[in-house]
Amino acid sequence: MNFFLKIVVLILLQFLISGCSNPDSSEIPEHLGELENLTVYSADAEPAYSIQLKREQNFGDTDEVFIGWLNAVTVDHTGRVYIADGEELDVKVYEPNGNYLGNIGEDGEGPGEFRNIKSLRTISDQVVVLDANRQLIQWFSADSFDLLDSKLMEPGVDDMEAARVADIFIRNDQSMLLQFSRMISRSERISHYSLLDHTGEITASKILEHRDADIFSDNTDGFAFAMVLPFTRKPLVAVSNTSGMYLAWNDDFFVKKYNYNGEYRRAFYYPFENEELIRSEVLGRYNERYRRGIQNADFPETWPALDEMLIDDKNRLWISTIVEDFDIYEWWVLEETGELITKFEWPRNEPIEVVRNGKMYTRETDEETGLQQVVRYRIEME
Repeated sequence: MNFFLKIVVLILLQFLISGCSNPDSSEIPEHLGELENLTVYSADAEPAYSIQLKREQNFGDTDEVFIGWLNAVTVDHTGRVYIADGEELDVKVYEPNGNYLGNIGEDGEGPGEFRNIKSLRTISDQVVVLDANRQLIQWFSADSFDLLDSKLMEPGVDDMEAARVADIFIRNDQSMLLQFSRMISRSERISHYSLLDHTGEITASKILEHRDADIFSDNTDGFAFAMVLPFTRKPLVAVSNTSGMYLAWNDDFFVKKYNYNGEYRRAFYYPFENEELIRSEVLGRYNERYRRGIQNADFPETWPALDEMLIDDKNRLWISTIVEDFDIYEWWVLEETGELITKFEWPRNEPIEVVRNGKMYTRETDEETGLQQVVRYRIEME
């Protein structure tokens, strides 16, 4: 009797274990069915915590400074806030209490100057700035704001020689991951990633490659324009400073993790019902000139599932989902394994820029004046 009871228990345990690693194939899209190390979560997963976001501090225009165009935003480990001004072409620096400290760089083509600030990062006591126009990365002291070093970047891959640096990601050991992007047709772009050491020398090229969002272009009635339309399927990339890279194609709630060598490690998936896309509502967002062109685009039946993906300094993923109310996103906060921590609704017109030090930093724009500011919120989870 005891022998048969043990056999039954062992069979049940094996069934439960295999059920966790190989979930019901009916829940998985066909193109994901053969993927190894895939975790499928329930569409009805309940958050482990509730979240409250307490508004604390604003960063922006003061008696001393005016922000012409709020571009990139980053925050260092001390809570200092760095705002790239796309009009003045400098980086404005604020203490955690909102006091303005001064600016890094200025408009120009010399050392410590910028023509276009595309990406802004911090590491230890340094501020790293990518000038997209000049393809130049510059390192500044976070204390004195002085220029420490600079490097002109090249793709490092023969068949990507036309690629340009599109973004930079800094790891805790001060090495960097660079995203190179290039056009392969009038509407198509591809990106690849290269790993650099702390001196800026490429140590591994083309470790991961993906297609970028397609660009729609039109020349109706002589009015030429090109843009990524809001319903376009696109890749979402988040890079941890310690644990690897995350890649999602926003059509599904499906995220893959890679190590820094571009090797696939695991993935997770949530069944998600994409919202219906109504063509007339999309066209109604544009003025008549753009509308005449955009109506020539191929409209999908549904919106993508996801819009943005961020990663915080605790390696938690913050992913915005597209829901029925188009004034908001529903943000999901996940463990790096994909397990749901919490959910919350947030206005679309107040995009989340950075999550660090237990704080969330958003961008707000005054509808009447057009003035922009960064707002810090304290994160409380229960």
